[in-house]
This record gives sequence, C-alpha cells and structure tokens, in this order.
Amino acid sequence: MSFQFTPIENYEQRTKKVRNSFAIRCTVAWGAGWGVYMLTMAATVYDGLLSFIGQPICAAFWSGTFVVAGVILGLPLRVSYVRTAWNKRPWIAVLLAITGLALVLYSITPEQMTEYTEGPKRFREAGCTCLPGYVLLIFAIVNLPWRTRCVCQ
Repeated sequence: MSFQFTPIENYEQRTKKVRNSFAIRCTVAWGAGWGVYMLTMAATVYDGLLSFIGQPICAAFWSGTFVVAGVILGLPLRVSYVRTAWNKRPWIAVLLAITGLALVLYSITPEQMTEYTEGPKRFREAGCTCLPGYVLLIFAIVNLPWRTRCVCQ
C-alpha cells in the first residue's frame, strides 16, 4: 500500500474546507437569528404595514451584529489547546443552542409577557430571558465544532 502525502496541498485543502464550513456556520447562525427575531417580534409587536417593512430589516441588522459578536467572543476557542477540548465535546455547543432556543421560547409565553397600554394602543414585551437566549443561540451556532478530515493521496 502506497500513498503520497504532500503537506502543502493537504494544508490548502484543509484550510479551504475550514473556511467554507465557517461561512456556512455564520450563514446558518444569521438565518436562525433572523428567524428567532421575527418570531419574537410577531409575538410582541405589530404596527400594521410598518412592521412588515421595518422588522425584517431590523432582524437582518441585529442578526448580523450578533453573528460578528459571536465570532469575536469565540476567538478564545481558536487557541490550539482550547480548540482541541472544544472539538472533542461538540455536545456542549448543541446544548448551548438548545438552551438558547428554549430561553427564547420561554420568554414569549403568556406568563412571561408584560402588557401595557399607551392610549388606544396595547403593547406586549417579551420576558427578560429573550435576549440572552438569542445571543446564546447565535454564539453556539457560529462556534459549533467542525471537524475536517485530511484527504491524503
């Protein structure tokens, strides 16, 4: 059995896979953040046509902002010995994502919503666990451990 191992080509293939997976994770995190934001806004705020125009734009902006924040906060996970431990335990990131989604869903239950009126309008506000859950969900998806296998020829 013989195979040729070329470290330079292998390194280039591996870094390309890592870059592609990082872009996929950021895109998925942005989409999940946009969806969760729209879900909570549908449960709390409706101002007619203005909500259909403004809320998706706000959702896109805040999801992008928190994806960038998740990348920055996840930089310590890129240190070699921390990365090794993080990659060996992908269940931690999955647990963080599930916990974040559960916190968001819990915050929009009727018991956690706060209602108040201002003139003829009625407003509802999500519970205090919504924002931490939103941030936790995006952080977990962006920093999800991703293993790449070496392709040796």
